[in-house]
This record gives sequence, C-alpha cells and structure tokens, in this order.
Amino acid sequence: LMESVGGNIVLLREVVGLFLNSDAPRLIADLGDAAAKRDAKALQAAAHGLKGLLGELRAERAAEMARSLEASGHSGDLTELDARVAPLISEMEKLKRQLQKLMESPNIS
Repeated sequence: LMESVGGNIVLLREVVGLFLNSDAPRLIADLGDAAAKRDAKALQAAAHGLKGLLGELRAERAAEMARSLEASGHSGDLTELDARVAPLISEMEKLKRQLQKLMESPNIS
C-alpha cells in the first residue's frame, strides 16, 4: 500500500481516511440498498465504485468480489445476490480493521 502512494505518508493517511470515513461506508450502504431493492443499475454503480476504491488500496480479493457484482449488475443477473454481497461486506469490515490498525502504527504517525 505504501508503494501505491510513492511512500508519501500524508497521501496514505488521506487515502485511508477517505476509505474509512466517507467513500467505503457510503458505497457499502449503496450496495446493500441496491441488493435489497434488486436494482441492477444501482448494484453496478456501487460495485464499480467499490472496485476502484479497493483497487487503489491493493485489496485484490475484495476488488474481485466487487468486479463480479458489477458484472452481475451490468448483465441483470441478480441470482443469489445476498449470498454474494455478504462476503464482500465481511471482507470490507476486515479491511477496515486492518487499515485502522495501520493508521495507529507508530511508523505512520
């Protein structure tokens, strides 16, 4: 992750701060709403946003989950949607905890 920001701690804090405090929570909420409403277009948009955000953070597993949901939204395939959204939300929570620990690290202060 540090490589992706060129070793710039200020930029790292900004990227992680956006993830933790605005973008990720909003996109996860949008994803949940889209899944609950079975709204393929909204699913595609939320998953696309998450895919980009996760890609920036080099969270490849979660980014792949988001990519799959984005493709499902694009194609309108909403089968077993809840079973596919839940693991991504779980992965996002794990990532959130890891990033919070990273930001608390004395090496990042």
